[in-house]
Parts: sequence; C-alpha cells; structure tokens
Amino acid sequence: SGVSEETSQCVLLSGSVQDMAGNPNVNDGPIPSQYFYGDDVSPDLLEFALDRDGPSLTLTFSEVMSPSTVNLQTLTLSSGLHAVSLTSSVLINLEPSHILAVNL
Repeated sequence: SGVSEETSQCVLLSGSVQDMAGNPNVNDGPIPSQYFYGDDVSPDLLEFALDRDGPSLTLTFSEVMSPSTVNLQTLTLSSGLHAVSLTSSVLINLEPSHILAVNL
C-alpha cells in the first residue's frame, strides 16, 4: 500500500468552489489522477542536530520520510575514532515528516 496511479484520486466536496456566475461545484465522487509521476528520488540526510542535554537527535531529510521505515539500529554517530550506534533509541515523531526526532 503506497501512493500509486491506482490509489491517487481527488475529491472536491460540493460547494468548495464557484464559477464566475456563482454556481457551486457538485461533488460527483472521486476522480482518478489523469497524470501520475512516481517518486524515484532517494532521500538525503541534509543535516542533524545533537542535543546532549536532552539527549535527543534531530535528523532533517530532503523529502518527507515515513517513520515506520526508519531503522535506528543502522544509524551511527561518530567523531574521529569514536563511534556510537543508536541501539536503544526511540523515534519521537510518528507522523510522516522531513524532520525526524529521536530520543537517545
């Protein structure tokens, strides 16, 4: 289940817009997409912010991410020769967003 040509449609509720004569639109149900352009661009991590007092980590991506697909065990913070894996971290925000927050 994802966004696809088969699942993309638009519903405009009756009375949402009017023409120049003041006639409102009438809802005839969902309309399928006439054109559909799939997403084939991989997301990039643009920046991160580490709050050691929190402690928390904020990750900013180039596009909206689905939190359910995030595998925090694959994320490592490093500084020179030292590296720390986030094995016991918890994702804070559970809604799709281009910014993901993690409790460390």
